[in-house]
Amino acid sequence: MFRLFNNFNAIIPKAVGLFFLLSLLCLKASAQTGPRQIITAKQIYTADTAHWAVEAMVIENGKIAYVGSRDSALIKFPEAQITDYGNAAVYPGFIDAHCHFLGYAQGLNEAQLYSCESIPAVLKVLKNQAKKQKKLEQPLRPDNWIIGRGWDQNLWGGQFPTRTDLDAQFPQTPICLSRVDGHAVWLNSAAERLLKIDTSMVVEGGEQFSGIYVDAWADWIKKRIPPMNVDALAQSVEQAEQLALASGLTSLHEAGLSVEQAQWLQSLQNQQKLHLRLNVMLSAGESTFAYLAQHGQWQSDRMQVHAVKFYLDGALGSRGALLKEDYCDRLHHRGLQLMSPQELGGYAYFLRDKGIQVCVHAIGDSANALVLNLFHQILQPGHDARWRVEHAQIVTPNDWHYFSDRSIIPSVQPTHATSDAPWAESRLCEQRMQGAYAYQSLLDTAGILALGTDFPVESLDPLNTFYSAVFRSDRSGNLSQPFGATQALSRRDALLGMTHWAAYAGFEEQQIGQLRAGLQADFVVLNRDLMYDDAEKLRKIKVKATVIAGETLYGR
Repeated sequence: MFRLFNNFNAIIPKAVGLFFLLSLLCLKASAQTGPRQIITAKQIYTADTAHWAVEAMVIENGKIAYVGSRDSALIKFPEAQITDYGNAAVYPGFIDAHCHFLGYAQGLNEAQLYSCESIPAVLKVLKNQAKKQKKLEQPLRPDNWIIGRGWDQNLWGGQFPTRTDLDAQFPQTPICLSRVDGHAVWLNSAAERLLKIDTSMVVEGGEQFSGIYVDAWADWIKKRIPPMNVDALAQSVEQAEQLALASGLTSLHEAGLSVEQAQWLQSLQNQQKLHLRLNVMLSAGESTFAYLAQHGQWQSDRMQVHAVKFYLDGALGSRGALLKEDYCDRLHHRGLQLMSPQELGGYAYFLRDKGIQVCVHAIGDSANALVLNLFHQILQPGHDARWRVEHAQIVTPNDWHYFSDRSIIPSVQPTHATSDAPWAESRLCEQRMQGAYAYQSLLDTAGILALGTDFPVESLDPLNTFYSAVFRSDRSGNLSQPFGATQALSRRDALLGMTHWAAYAGFEEQQIGQLRAGLQADFVVLNRDLMYDDAEKLRKIKVKATVIAGETLYGR
């Protein structure tokens, strides 16, 4: 859902592109070398259905050499060093199948509005942000823009804010605040003046009212906001990585970057300033298609770029999701369609012929019906395309069958269900809730489910994903009862969705996602057992260590 605020291309010097190309040619894979290690723990869950749980795992040169019993490991590898995690449990490294890592990193320098339950609370955060920015030696942006994210009108009664709510406190400082889902922004008058916005202007696929700009309008605005200086952003990326590692994440599916953004992150990896694995979806656009037509996809040791992300509709929270019938709380309104099926189909045929994965943001039942029907027409049975419907949030039961006989993967975010629970039915009415957040039904039909968070729309913690998927409640305990309990996933399926199935959705099942011989030694160590501990214990679960390619990057 989340989209970056600025036109990042403006801060990428041409030298980075050259550095990127040279590094791909010259740098060798940075697999961890060293003595063999035998990893033991109370339980090692492999996410491999043939050997679901084992006692020991052997690591050699950053890869898994053996999984099985402890006694067999000691006999086969008598010279190996032993690392015993005691009563802890080991799992494949968690993969977030849909997130916005660069946007999250950028936001670490910006105003955080997620917990604001009133407009005065928003203003208080903005005042503190203004003070913090004045103390910086180098401005984050020209014109001292204040950027924030995370506001949600549902937390203060459902009424959208207006520009005048900001103008009294900030008459001269331009302010742009992204809604929690990234599909709407809130501007003050100073920002509108700098952007030269005329209220008579029309942006197709968007709407605006009193300082609120939705979907295509929000994109138009974000592209025109001055970019954050690159040094500050690089520091934020390093900070964001540490937070991800501390949560047990080893690989991320970055849901929408420009070619230049992906190359810049690649350069950080090549400089050993970024260690996470990244599976990048490029944002659809003329520059992306021109690049792919000339150069095609690319892959390095820890980055894969072989997918393109499209937006077909907006978000349910801002009433931009495209519905088949009117919103129950806004009559004569069915959301926003951001692309025609004909336009999307033309690009999809081009990408299919290039062997590039297509990933489409679709939240409303009408948007999902459109994209599923289109995929069904373009893909032939037996074609291993693994095209993805990102979010698949509201899918009419009559449309579920589309997932069953083509290579189409639902990529969902279980924490959206528990976050949206207080107000989702007010948007959809009871009769449409059967197809909303229907993860078990989607799994029954598709046979696979890739799980993510969509952070920074939600927390980046993958353990929240597991908890919401299995218990249909939130770890913080805000929900008094489970939301849509009949659509809960089993613990086994939730773990597969965060590991093996997520890897499969990114064409990486032969490298990561399971703990079996020949795959990368990416794993996470937890102090609790996800498969057996009760809900109360799992609310307090903690990460003890995170390992990528045999190298411990968090904990010990």
